[in-house]
Amino acid sequence: MVKKSSRKKTSKRNNYVMVGLAALTVIIIATAFIVLSRTHGENTGKSIANSTEDSANKILAIVNGEPIFASDVDAQYAQLPPSYKNIISKDDLLNQIIDELLLMQKAEKMGINVPEEELDNIINKAIAANNITLSQFEEALSQKNLTLDDVKNFYKKQISIVLLLNQTVLGNISVGDDEVEDYYIENADMFKTGMQVRASHILVKTKEEAEKAIERLNNGEKFEDVAANMSIGPSRVRGGDLGYFGRGEMVKPFEEAAFALEVNETSEPVQTQFGWHVIRLTDKKEGRQQSFDEVEEQIRKALLIEKQKEAYQNYVAKLRESARIEILS
Repeated sequence: MVKKSSRKKTSKRNNYVMVGLAALTVIIIATAFIVLSRTHGENTGKSIANSTEDSANKILAIVNGEPIFASDVDAQYAQLPPSYKNIISKDDLLNQIIDELLLMQKAEKMGINVPEEELDNIINKAIAANNITLSQFEEALSQKNLTLDDVKNFYKKQISIVLLLNQTVLGNISVGDDEVEDYYIENADMFKTGMQVRASHILVKTKEEAEKAIERLNNGEKFEDVAANMSIGPSRVRGGDLGYFGRGEMVKPFEEAAFALEVNETSEPVQTQFGWHVIRLTDKKEGRQQSFDEVEEQIRKALLIEKQKEAYQNYVAKLRESARIEILS
């Protein structure tokens, strides 16, 4: 529990935290399923005047005079991971493309521009980070039916939108100390940790091998030595140490056996889908309430993201209200 009247304010807390670049987080949230696209006219080679009624050139929507073609939506939808397609329809994607187009149109109207050198710098950093050559990067793109210009256009859009939002709605968003403290007080239960245990194990294929491991332990061999010698699990390089874990983090039979042990006690063979385990409990931590200082920045960031997300949604809603949008499908 935080007592506001007695809390000492540091200089950091006396000021609201301004995180302009955190606008990028909002973009990621808001356009998580926008993939490299060609919808803004740079490389579609299409217009309302020369479009036909075939499925490739069918216009799905017109946003302030700019068309969005079925082929562009289909191309983007095809690149979505299968898990996204389970929750995102083509209509959802079309609406996201409309929002992105409105933001790009606004950015252009405000004269926001991303220098070519900045785009080249981003590409060069990506290439260097992956330790590949430019030709290898272009080859990887071609396998996804993309070009270097597609990548540049994608980053140009995203950076332009970030700059737009920072200049218009996100630059002045802040989270005050009182808001953070109030959230902590009102949601104290969220910051309670359950009991955690630390355990080591020896994983083998058969019950007989597990019993052999226990026999070696009973004969005085060190647990970490037997684990290094017999275990088939990756933790063998750490003497079988699995670190701390809470309930729900391990498979049920392993969890039940581990939490039933006393510190320095060794289990009988325990079977899971991975094989047979010999478990030794090495430490136990009781659950506790996390202090305000421990979670302050976590809360501040979460509240900031929520405010940014709401501001983003309101801004796009206003752009939609003043736009001429025709949905043709």
